[in-house]
Amino acid sequence: MITFAELPKCVSVYMNGKILSSMAALIFAATVSASAQPGIEAGYLNTQYRNRYIASDELLSKSSMNGFFVGASDDIKFFAGLGLHTGLYYNYSKDATNTDAGGLFSMSGTREDHELSIPVHLKFSFDVVPEVKIFVYGGPSLYFGLVSDVKYSLKDASGNSMGYVSYNYYSGKVRTGNMDESAESSVGQYLPSERHDWFNVTMDAGIGVQFIDLFEIRFGYGWGLVNLYKNDYESELYCRKNVLQLSAGFRF
Repeated sequence: MITFAELPKCVSVYMNGKILSSMAALIFAATVSASAQPGIEAGYLNTQYRNRYIASDELLSKSSMNGFFVGASDDIKFFAGLGLHTGLYYNYSKDATNTDAGGLFSMSGTREDHELSIPVHLKFSFDVVPEVKIFVYGGPSLYFGLVSDVKYSLKDASGNSMGYVSYNYYSGKVRTGNMDESAESSVGQYLPSERHDWFNVTMDAGIGVQFIDLFEIRFGYGWGLVNLYKNDYESELYCRKNVLQLSAGFRF
């Protein structure tokens, strides 16, 4: 039997239980009422590497690579135009590169990046006219590097092939093929020496337009948050990788 002294405690436990039950019911109802709208997207990709000194924040160098991305996404709608945008994308970017080997030989080649990315964006949409919506979004994207390397073809002063050499930014490994002996002994000093982390996070923001809940276009930019350097460079320098995207997609 509950005594008079224990009554306030029992009432408190009962009320707390009711509140927790109500909160759980609301969360469950929101989850059930959320509607998903899957889709596919593809578009232009521009990745930008920015290298700076840690102490002074002075810009040391910058470079950019162009490419494309493609993937499947999902818009999970909650209420009042608010929702969550996520998905899985394959990203590819490349850029031509040349290195001066002091007149010993010429080095021309291509740097390539292959990645998978997962955005986790809050998205807010509102009607402009019937069947046309404008949306804005923001949040992080997670990037998982698959391959990041540069491959050079070597030629002598007469234009004759002297083989090729490649450098892997993730592992730091160097590979050569059909390399001329005179070039193999000295080519290492003209290759990159930094190593990069395969994982990156960007903080994104963007805007887009959706037509009849079916077709959409969007533009977004992501600011890199991770220092990609992972060897001796990371104590003095930091490398950020920013991402610009312009895409078109269909919702089902």
